[in-house]
Amino acid sequence: MGPGHGHFTLRLAVSVAPDGIVYAADADADTLDDLRRAADERGIDTLRPILTSRRRLEPPEPVDLIFVSATYHHLRRPVPYFAGARSLLRPTGRVAILESRLEGVAARWMNPHGSVPVECTPR
Repeated sequence: MGPGHGHFTLRLAVSVAPDGIVYAADADADTLDDLRRAADERGIDTLRPILTSRRRLEPPEPVDLIFVSATYHHLRRPVPYFAGARSLLRPTGRVAILESRLEGVAARWMNPHGSVPVECTPR
């Protein structure tokens, strides 16, 4: 979700080849078009861009992993968003969130592109 320029997304798409699929979900069609071109240039055919709303994740089928990198802080209501996303996971599915922390000395010099850590528990 929120694949950006594809740093992780393209690597994940390569890693699931030849039989897996990576759905790159974003609310911005231009981002998905750029990502599709990048995948095509690299000969990656396991990537499926999907245009999704900002309020709800909508992959076409249940998934093994919902991977979020530098996108969590853009969600206005992350708890209901991920509560809804839970039903999109296969029984052994996982959610992985990679986000910069907005605390500590380094945060003063970095772009405020991150989140304050929160406690979470597995289901």
